[in-house]
Amino acid sequence: MKKEIKYLGMLIGRKLLFKAHICEASAKSERTANQLGRLMSNIGGPKQLRRRLYVAVTQSVLLYGAPSWAYTLEYVPSNVEQINRVQRKALLRSICAYRTVSEPQQTSYLTTEAWRKRIEESKTGSWTKLLISDIESWCSRRHGCLDFHVTQLLSGHGCFGQYLHKIGKEEYSKCHHCQDENDTAEYTLFECPVWDEDRRELTSVSDFGVALNRGNIVPFMLFNLQRWEALAMYARRVLSAKEVAEREREKEGGPRDRRLRFKIT
Repeated sequence: MKKEIKYLGMLIGRKLLFKAHICEASAKSERTANQLGRLMSNIGGPKQLRRRLYVAVTQSVLLYGAPSWAYTLEYVPSNVEQINRVQRKALLRSICAYRTVSEPQQTSYLTTEAWRKRIEESKTGSWTKLLISDIESWCSRRHGCLDFHVTQLLSGHGCFGQYLHKIGKEEYSKCHHCQDENDTAEYTLFECPVWDEDRRELTSVSDFGVALNRGNIVPFMLFNLQRWEALAMYARRVLSAKEVAEREREKEGGPRDRRLRFKIT
């Protein structure tokens, strides 16, 4: 006697909960994602349109036979967890995001309304929620691709003092460029005086009329491709400079090196 039989590529169990099938499909899809992921580095890798193909291939393996087992997601939390784990890996690679970017737990099918509610109720991702308040406008845009640096600004997970302190790479959350006590994505994007010239170049691409802030930066990007590219260029310049400075601090004798040696002793 067997607990499952395989028919047309699907493992079917006695209780028809498809746990074994989803576990096998998740493992196969994750192997595919890992193999393709080696071709898609966050820096200098393919643009987002090609990364979408990577996600589509991963999804096609993962969701094989979905019309037969989709109903189980409502009753079997482990099936949801398996699928979310693989999808999360593929989606993070697609938008060039750090692994620490939050993902509210999914418990059922997602319509746009359910997705919005899940985001609003989530206790994580507060910075992104402030920026992208209109999900429909963001998802229906016809221009603009996410890359490594734009994703950092939109997620707050990147080369910012507050984030580096949170994950243990910096002793303090200060800005090493202007010495402000709290270096966040918002501070870097709108306030740090070191990037004033770059900020002026960003706003000069249009007659926006008002200073950019967290409430209007996404509408600014969504207005047209020119503004999106201006923001992407600003993000690239500023965060590349911050990354170079971080690597210098990580060298022997730098603040991080001294802190790590202090912890070891």
